[in-house]
Amino acid sequence: MSITSYPQLIGMGGGVGYYPYYLQVSRGLVDGHKNVFKFGNNTTVGNTLETIWAEGGLYSYLTAATVLKVSSSSTDDSSAGTGARTVELFGLDTDYNEINETIL
Repeated sequence: MSITSYPQLIGMGGGVGYYPYYLQVSRGLVDGHKNVFKFGNNTTVGNTLETIWAEGGLYSYLTAATVLKVSSSSTDDSSAGTGARTVELFGLDTDYNEINETIL
C-alpha cells in the first residue's frame, strides 16, 4: 500500500487510524520519500552550525550543474590493479531527485 498525502486513514496491524507522517515515511508508505540515517558524535561542535558529514564543518553545496571528476593516484586502481574497479556516485538532479552513476 502506498499513500500520497498526509494524513491518510489506513489500517496497520488490525487497527485503523491516523499515523505520524515520519512513521509512514519510515514504513515506505509515502511515494517519493525515504529515510536517510545520519549519526555520529563530534564533541568540538559547541554552539556552531555544522553539516552532518564525514569531513566536519559546513558542506559547500554546488549552485549549478557541474561535471565531477574522480581520480586516484594509487597504482592498485589502474586497469591491471587490484583496487577500486568501479566508483558509484550519488547526487541530486535539478529537481532534487536522487541520481547515481557508476564509473568504470
